[in-house]
Amino acid sequence: MNSAEFHDTVLQLAVEDHELLSQFTTAIARMFVSKSKADAQKASQAITVLSNKAILKHFAYEEAKVFKPLLATQPKRKIANQVAKFQVEHKRLLKQLQQLDRLLKKYDLPADAGMLWKALMGFLNNFEDHANKEDAFFHFLLDEQPARSIRRARPVALLAK
Repeated sequence: MNSAEFHDTVLQLAVEDHELLSQFTTAIARMFVSKSKADAQKASQAITVLSNKAILKHFAYEEAKVFKPLLATQPKRKIANQVAKFQVEHKRLLKQLQQLDRLLKKYDLPADAGMLWKALMGFLNNFEDHANKEDAFFHFLLDEQPARSIRRARPVALLAK
């Protein structure tokens, strides 16, 4: 596999990872919206897995396998600026996730349900926005039209149906 094929594979895996994470976050939102304490506890456990494993692993993958090689092979200012924006977003999302994790450790239903729901939806919507921007950028790098990329619905929109 040459470097272009490798690069394309890495970008495609990042896009597919976004889709899997999106499905997971949507499932978490649906669990929590049921307003049952048992479902909220399941959602809490799923968010802990999401924060401690899935998101950290995904961001580490993008940093090491996507951004670093991308900057080494295409050091154009526009690409470097976009990568820098994504890296700032990663840090912001990780902070949000840490705050959500702290809330989950001390939440009490139904008293804290509104605050927890707001924090959860804030994170999920920011993550989806971030993933959609990265997908458009990755598809552009893969020589596809950004309009052809799949744009996932935000979790709040899915729950309103």
